Amino acid sequence: IGGGILIAIAFLLDDPSIDYSNFGTNTPVAAWFKNIGNTAFNFMLPILAGYIAMAIADRPGLMVGFVGGALAASPAGGAVSAGFLGALIAGFAAGYLMLGMRKLCDKLPRSLEGLKPILIYPVVGLLIIGLFMCLVNPIVGAINNALYSGLEAMGTSSKIILGIVLAGMMAIDMGGP
Repeated sequence: IGGGILIAIAFLLDDPSIDYSNFGTNTPVAAWFKNIGNTAFNFMLPILAGYIAMAIADRPGLMVGFVGGALAASPAGGAVSAGFLGALIAGFAAGYLMLGMRKLCDKLPRSLEGLKPILIYPVVGLLIIGLFMCLVNPIVGAINNALYSGLEAMGTSSKIILGIVLAGMMAIDMGGP
């Protein structure tokens, strides 16, 4: 919310007559507000996924969820971004993955107890969530692209249906549409 408000302030303080294609960053003050707002927005998906994972698996899930959410936001290799839906999936996947790993690691000898939170959970968890997101990102990214393309195709021809669809989307996720 804070990031969105700062971006709105950037648009309020900017001068579109300077360069409309860079609206929000034409003046130094507007660029400053927009930079802070964009930075806050970039944290949204990793934090969402991280805390979903932490709610499921406690502390071992937090870092794996953060990384899964970051991969959903901007996957490596130029693949399609999975966005909000991908971060939700990453959070649940990381949480249940780490919950399963904790149960599996309970069978390890007591002498390896200290290695679990420092070495085993992070390394194995990161590898698995990284592979998982490589599989999930293209699928969820294609769903996101289809959704956006469908909304753009509606254009001005069916404003009432477009309004109903957007209202439904806003009711589910205030930040999505």
